[in-house]
Amino acid sequence: MKKSILSTLIGIIIGGSLFGGGYVIAANVTATPTTSPVFVDGKQVSVDAYNINGSNYFKLRDFCAAVDIGVWYDDKTKSIYIERDKKYDVNYTGGTNISPGTSPRPEPESESKPEPAPVGNIGTVIFDDLEITFKNTSTWSKVNNQFSDKNGKDVFQIPITIKNLKNETHGLSSFRYTQYGPNGLKLDNVGYYFGGDVVSAGDMRSGATQETFMTFLYDGDGEYVVEFSKFMGSTTEIKFSIKK
Repeated sequence: MKKSILSTLIGIIIGGSLFGGGYVIAANVTATPTTSPVFVDGKQVSVDAYNINGSNYFKLRDFCAAVDIGVWYDDKTKSIYIERDKKYDVNYTGGTNISPGTSPRPEPESESKPEPAPVGNIGTVIFDDLEITFKNTSTWSKVNNQFSDKNGKDVFQIPITIKNLKNETHGLSSFRYTQYGPNGLKLDNVGYYFGGDVVSAGDMRSGATQETFMTFLYDGDGEYVVEFSKFMGSTTEIKFSIKK
């Protein structure tokens, strides 16, 4: 599916230089520029949007710029990399020590401490037809990825349970939540460095439950906040205190 969408977007970009108005990208398929305004977290952003068979499509670079995440193209491997721990930078060209054919994020081995540390009073939130329960324990570890500027940084992981309350297949996207540290500053999401983190949790059938965990970049003792928000909807949050 991802490959099909990417091929469609490439077709749009090429077609845009050849045709005006609607873009014919395949037999009986027309891409028409969308004039509807686009908002991210309540703020209007400027992106090129296209309507194809009733669905809206965006250029990948425009989308990454709108949500402020890194994206770059490796001409040697003909690969596209999306890096959620990076801010969007049109001049960013990725890691310089990555050999062709290898991933910039090899699966790290976790270095967890054996004993869990207690955290503050955590409960349950209902968000986007998902029941998300945060447990009252945490496990400490470190980022172990030589290609990341977060390599060696302390992290803690809190077990969570997610239940799908919707009457259809559904799941939690990492674009739907933001972590904040004790200073009120947004934390980089380092969950994708750890197998089993909620960022890699898949969709669930209606009524299904899955056990996972959420990883936080340690930014000092104090109160941490997880804010859940829809692109054009309400927000809810959960708070807890932790001491290393």
